[in-house]
This record gives sequence, structure tokens and C-alpha cells, in this order.
Amino acid sequence: MNEHLERAMRYAQLTICEGDIGKFDPDRWLKYLDDIKCDGLVLGTGGYMAFHDTEIPYHYTVKHPQYDDLFGYMVDACRKKNYAIICRTDSHAIHADAFSAHPEWAAVTVDGSPRVHWSHPEVYVSCPLGDYGFDFMNRVHGELAAKYDMDAIFCNRWPGSGICYCESCKKSFRVYSSGREIPKILNPSDETTRLYMKWHEERAFELCRTWDLEIQRNNPDMRFVPNSSVGTEPFIDNKVLGDYAAVLYADYQGRAGSMTPWFNGRTAKQLHAVLGDKPVGGIFSTGTTECRWKDSVQEKAELEMWISEAVANGLRPWFTKFSVQVFDERWMPVVKNLYRKYYDWEKYLRHTKSRAEVALMFSQQTVKKYALSEQERLVEKPINGWYHALLESRIPFDMIDSHYIDAEHLNAYRAIILPNIAVLSDADCAALKRYVANGGAVLADYETSLYNENGERRTDFGLAELFGVHATGRDTRNQLNAYITVKPGMGDPLMREGFFEPAEKARIENGLPEESCDREDASWCEDRRLCGTEYRTGITWDPADFEESPYFAVPAFPDLPMEEVYPRDEVADYEEVLFRSYGKGRVAYFCGDIGRCYWDYLLVDHRRMMADAVRWTIAGEDTVRVSCPGLVDVTLWQNEEGLMIHLVNLTTIHAMRGPAEEILPLANVTMEIRKDLLPSGTNGGVKPRVLENSAVTVEEKETCIKVTLPTLKLHEVIVFEQ
Repeated sequence: MNEHLERAMRYAQLTICEGDIGKFDPDRWLKYLDDIKCDGLVLGTGGYMAFHDTEIPYHYTVKHPQYDDLFGYMVDACRKKNYAIICRTDSHAIHADAFSAHPEWAAVTVDGSPRVHWSHPEVYVSCPLGDYGFDFMNRVHGELAAKYDMDAIFCNRWPGSGICYCESCKKSFRVYSSGREIPKILNPSDETTRLYMKWHEERAFELCRTWDLEIQRNNPDMRFVPNSSVGTEPFIDNKVLGDYAAVLYADYQGRAGSMTPWFNGRTAKQLHAVLGDKPVGGIFSTGTTECRWKDSVQEKAELEMWISEAVANGLRPWFTKFSVQVFDERWMPVVKNLYRKYYDWEKYLRHTKSRAEVALMFSQQTVKKYALSEQERLVEKPINGWYHALLESRIPFDMIDSHYIDAEHLNAYRAIILPNIAVLSDADCAALKRYVANGGAVLADYETSLYNENGERRTDFGLAELFGVHATGRDTRNQLNAYITVKPGMGDPLMREGFFEPAEKARIENGLPEESCDREDASWCEDRRLCGTEYRTGITWDPADFEESPYFAVPAFPDLPMEEVYPRDEVADYEEVLFRSYGKGRVAYFCGDIGRCYWDYLLVDHRRMMADAVRWTIAGEDTVRVSCPGLVDVTLWQNEEGLMIHLVNLTTIHAMRGPAEEILPLANVTMEIRKDLLPSGTNGGVKPRVLENSAVTVEEKETCIKVTLPTLKLHEVIVFEQ
């Protein structure tokens, strides 16, 4: 690992524009970077536009009237201060003169026309998977590596900008696919589409390796960094990327549209799931990301929350400024204050290991082989629903990539959640069964394991033995007006979290008279009526194989005419959730798409049901219990300094839609931390260090330490030191 990339914790990325030349002072920027305690510089040059001395033909170059080599001036200045230096190149567009000389460099549309840039029609979109990437950009990267003392190069849009039908791509794909043509549309059930996606991925990584070899040939200490986020998108394989990359940087620059305030946390968790303890950075924009208004400025609270959520979940902050002219300075003190704070906290943010005991799985294979045409409903919404339920319930958790279903990764957790992970191989299923048999726990919903690694539907769940159910019932699609009845006091006592409090306590809290639930006619006095799910896998099961369920399904009935809106005397042929033991472990299976339903409707009943199920599988032994109003993200990390509990306040007026105009402070935040989590040598008499606030109260209990924080403003860290 390059020592500079390993060490750098706070990055600045500056994208110089042609119109900036003569209008900005590089020394002013260098002073600002020092002032905010930056230790990493990312500076753009090369490919589409060069701000350095270059000898490569058709390399469009912009000269500064004052500096012979503007790029080199800034690189040298930062290297003297021991910054990590990364060069950003751009391979996605070419100027008209280069196109005239090399039309083969341009991407081609399906009708055979060179692709004009969608935003700047005076230039052309390039195809980096042909000669432009393997020849021209390879020379650009080699030249930069030879001329400048840097640590890495990353290239914007290095895998291309969509499907290209240039002669180079068509020829390469014909050879790869034994004569097939590049598909006009992507259809996951079509073999040609699958071959194309595999070809595109392999060709892109061939390009990475070509660039990497050329860079290292000119500078053995430098690497090519294939900047790309990891997740469920199907084109760049997470495992291949994670195995290849020494570092990665997530390029989700800010919240836009209906994006959640915790999305940066999800990005961080996914990156760590793939890269482990390798350095991961989180790129954020100073401008508004909606519609790419890059000269604007995000609200102060929005920036603070996005950056804090990244850091709390293990990303190294990295601001990106498009154009080095500063038209609006409001973002600069915000970044300065946070960077300086994280500089002070640095020893608690380095070399950390998660202490979460629950993991939420995500799966590219499920997208590629099962849900390419319905990725949002079948993959993203189930993940987001479970993610939000866990976060709202303040259950610390990691994410786990389905590429890594093996003992090493599974055994790091007490419970694994499978949100409609439909595609699992026989080997995956066997590993999950072994994991639970040895004492782990699995929660799954809907069609999890119903498809094999080729996307073919099995005759039964691959995990039928584990779930204790069989996919031999009647499937339900888009069915409304089904319900779930809950009776208090039933089920395992450990499930007394949301619905399952004692009946008398529930009666008092709801202000009901003593005789309210004394009737023998239970159908008249059902204690809870929950909404059911809309999509369900038809199941058959033997009730003797399960715990007595506190849930009773009410089959759907008409919602119009109004005179017909009543439940029929029918027995459901399904249960929404079933609980059982398997070997030394526990299993909870939801036959419906509970994760998707929760994300679409955000019904509190669904969230309670999901959280109760998680806590049942881990026997109610949360790592930390946080109680307070509002929306708070809780993460646990440990390093040589001790155990760190991060709390990020995501409570705003528009928490789930729109910018954060103001973060609402929370009062009297209490935490109960299990004693067995505390570092060796720590005991209940040791008061934790609180990095932002000074006053906390500490109470020792039999199995936990209770800490009360008077106020949570934005981001707090409670440290139990070694």
C-alpha cells in the first residue's frame, strides 16, 4: 500500500476549467487547503483537456499566462507538505480536431452515427474501450506518471458512457461471443445481453490493467485507481473491483431528489463490504447535485449532514470543486470547520473495525440474473426498506456483499438479513445453512433463494430446509387489502419490543378501560390490525416446525363497493412471517416483500415488525440501545484507541425529501452499551471520552453501561478508551 494513500484522511479535489485560466490564484487555494488541515490533493489534467506540459498529439492543452506548468506548480507545492497526490484524468470526450484526425476514437450510436456530447454538442463522446483508451489515454497516463511525483491516477468515466457500437467494440464483441452483435436493448433473459455485460466488464478491467502497467512502468510507486462505487449496479463486478483496487472513492456527491439523508452511509457500508480495511473515500460536492448546478452552494446543514454521515460510516471526506473560481464562498467555512474537527478526531477514525453484529446483504447477481428490468422494485426498495427500518430502530449494522457468502464473512455477524436475495447458488445456500446451524441467524423475505446462479427459477427455495417452508403455494401479485392480526403476549418473550409488550402495559399506554380486552369473542377485540404485504411467495409449511407465531394473516377482501369491505371467514394459506430454530441458530422468514412495502409506505407497524424479528434472532442482545426522539444513525467502531460509538443526527424538517435546511438538536440521548463490548481493561467506573460535548452522565448496570448525552447537535462520538 502506498504510504501517502494509506495516511491521507481529508481530500480536496479541484477541477480546473478552461475559463479559470487567469481568473484564480493557485496560492490562495494552497493556503485554504493548509488552513482546513487537508492532507490529500486531487487535481485534474489530461485526456479531454491538459493543464500540464504534454507532447502527445491531439492532446488539447490550455496554457496559463503566468505559470509554465500550472498543474506541476500545485503538485510540487502540495508534495512538499507531504500531501497524497492523485491526478484526475477524463476519458469520456474528445475535441473536434481530434475527431477529424481519429474518428475511430468516438463512440457510435446504434444507427452508426458518431455520438455528439449530450451536454456540449461541440465535442464528441469517446469510446475508451477502443484505441482511444488503449492507445491515446495509455500514453497520457504514462506521460503523467513519468513527469510528476504523485501516488495515483483515476479517470472519469473510464468504463465508457453507455453502449457503444463503434467498429472496435463490435469486432471485439463478435470475437468474444462467437459472432454475435451488440444488443440494441439490454434484456436480462437474453443470452446475448448477458454475454455483452460480461464482455464489457472484462474489457473495462483489461483497460484498467493496461493503464496500471503503463503507470507503474514510468513510476513504480503509482497506481491506477478505477474510481467506482460498489452496490447493485450490474456493469462493474464488485468482487473483481474490490480485489483489483488498493483504494476506492465513492462518487455520490450529495443528496438529490428523494435520496435519503443516510444514503452516504449506505455507500460507505457497501464499500467496506467489498474493500474490507482498505482506504475508502467519500466524494462530496460543494454545489447542488440536483441537475448539476455546480456553481451553487448546498445548504450548510445539508453539507454537514452528508459529510458527517460519511465519516461516521468509515469514509474519508473528499470535497470536489468544479471550476476553481469561487463564485459563492458559503461552503468554505463549513468544510473548514468539519475538516478541522476530523483532524482533531483523527486517531479515533483510523484503522477502525466495525463492531456491528447484524449485516444486511446486497447482491449484484440478483440484479444481473433476475431483476435487471425491475431493479428498483425487486432489489433497491427491499434493501432501502430494511436499511431504514434498522436505522430507525437504531440497530447498528454493516452491509455484506453476496459475492462473499463464506464462513469468514458470515461468522463476523450474529444475524444476516437477506432482502429478496433471489439469486443464490447451491454453494451459497449450503454456506448459509452451515452458518445458522453453528449458531448464526438469518432473516429473509419474499423470493430469497428461489433462483439459482443462472437466474433460473428452482422448483423450491434453495433455502427450503433452512426456512422450513416450501415455494409450492399460490403466489400473490399486487394484492391490496390484506392484513395481519397481532395478539399481545404471544411468541418468544424476547420479542417484547414493539407489539409484544404485556397486554396490561399496552392497555394502560393506550388509555383503554380494564374491561376492554376481557371479551371471550377475540375477533371483536383484536389488539392490532397491521397492513399486509402486496407481493407474496406462495408457501406450504408444517406449523409443528415453528415457534408459535404472534401473527395471524387475514386474507385480502374487496375494497369496493363499501358494503363489501369486510373480512371473510377464510383461513389464510400463508403467514407473513414464521420463526424457527435451526441447529444452534434462528431463522425468520417473511413470505411477502416486507422490505419493499416498508420503503414504499413507511408504515410504522411494518418497521416494528421487522425490528422485532431482528431482535428475536439475536436473542434481544443489542450491541447498544439508543433512546431519543428523531432520526439518528448509530455506528460502532473499534481500533487501538478503544470502542467508538458514532451518533449522527439526521433529524430535519424534510428528513426524507428535499434539502436539510436545519438540523434539529435532540435532547437527553441515552445509550446502553453491553459490557462485553468494552475494551479489555475498561470497567464501569471509567468515564467515556465524549469528543464534541463535555457533560455526560454514566450509570453502571448489571450487563451494560448507561450513558446519557444532554444534547446531540450533529455528530458525536463516545469513546471507551483502552
